[in-house]
Amino acid sequence: FFHEPSPPQMPGGGPPAAVEALPVVDLRGDADAGAHALRRACAERGFFYLVGHGLSPARLAAVFDASRRFFQRPLPDKLPCAARWEENSRGYTPLAEERLDPARQRVGDTKEGYYIGLETTEEEHEYYGLPLHGSNVWPGDEALPGWRAEMEAYHAEMLAVGRAVMRLVARAVGLPDDYFDQFFRKPIATLRLLHYPPVKSDPADGVYACGAHTDYGVLTLLATEEGDEGLQILRSGADNEDDPDAWMPVDHMEDAFIVNVGDMLERWTNGLFRSTKHRVINANGNERWSIPFFLDPDFKARVVCLETCTSEDNPAKYHPVVFGEHIVAKYEATHADFKKNV
Repeated sequence: FFHEPSPPQMPGGGPPAAVEALPVVDLRGDADAGAHALRRACAERGFFYLVGHGLSPARLAAVFDASRRFFQRPLPDKLPCAARWEENSRGYTPLAEERLDPARQRVGDTKEGYYIGLETTEEEHEYYGLPLHGSNVWPGDEALPGWRAEMEAYHAEMLAVGRAVMRLVARAVGLPDDYFDQFFRKPIATLRLLHYPPVKSDPADGVYACGAHTDYGVLTLLATEEGDEGLQILRSGADNEDDPDAWMPVDHMEDAFIVNVGDMLERWTNGLFRSTKHRVINANGNERWSIPFFLDPDFKARVVCLETCTSEDNPAKYHPVVFGEHIVAKYEATHADFKKNV
C-alpha cells in the first residue's frame, strides 16, 4: 500500500534516472494497510499519489476535454460566467485574479480558473446565504452542450473519492472510520478547473504560474495529464524559498491523483500531518491544464486538535477555529475580487 514508484529508465535501457518520488497510497485492499500508508505519507511529505480511486483514464480525459472547451472560448464568451464573490464565489476567474504569494509576486498568477461547488437551496436554511454557498454559474447549454452535466457528475465522483480518503485519515489517527462524517454534512467541496496559458514564469521578476502557498482546507486531490510539469513542493528543511534547489518537482503519474494535506488537516492532527508549501513554475512557457478538487468541511465546523494526536507530553499546538471564518479570511487576502465584494 505504500511504495515508491519506479524511477524512469534512461534512454537505451541504462540505469534509472536519479529522481525523487512521492509515496503512493492505494485505496484498494486492506483498510489498515491503507491507513498506515497514508499516515506515513502525510507525516513525511504531506503529498502522495493516490491510486485505486476508481476513475478511469477515459473518464478523466473527458473532463479535461470539457475544461478545454470552456477555456478555449473567446474572453467575451467567458466573462458572463465570471465569479460573483458577493453571492457564492462560483464561476470563472480571469488571469491574474489570484495572487497567492504577494511578497514575491509582481503580478497575479498566470492562470485562469472556474469554480464549481455543491448547490445550496433556500430550503437548506442552515447553510443558505453563507459565504461560499449558493448556486453554481453555468455557461449556456446551447454554447457548451452537456458541459454542466459533465461537471456535476465529476464533482459527485470526486466527493465520493474524497470521503473514502477521509475514512482512511480517521483510521490513520486511531479514530472510527466515520469520525469525520459529522464535519462533512454539507462540505465546502470545490472543483476548480485551471488553465495556464503559454506564459513563461520568471521568479526573478515576480512572475509565477501559481505563487507559493499552502492549501487552506483539509485535502486537495489534483488531476493532471501525461507530460504535465510545473508543480513543485518545498523540500523538508529548506530555509530559502528563492533557491531553486529548495523545490522538488512533482510529475504526472498515470492513473493517479496527486493528493496533499491542507492547513486544516495539519491543525486537526496537531501537526502530525504536514501542510506542505507548493507552487507552479512554467519554465518552458508551455500551456498547462490541471483540475484540483478541494475537500473542506462544513462552514460552521469547529476544528479542534484531535485527542488521539495530543497528550500530556504533546499538548495542542493550535487553538480551535471555525473553518468558514478561516477560509473567508484566506480568500480576502488572496483574491482581488473577493476583497472588493464580500
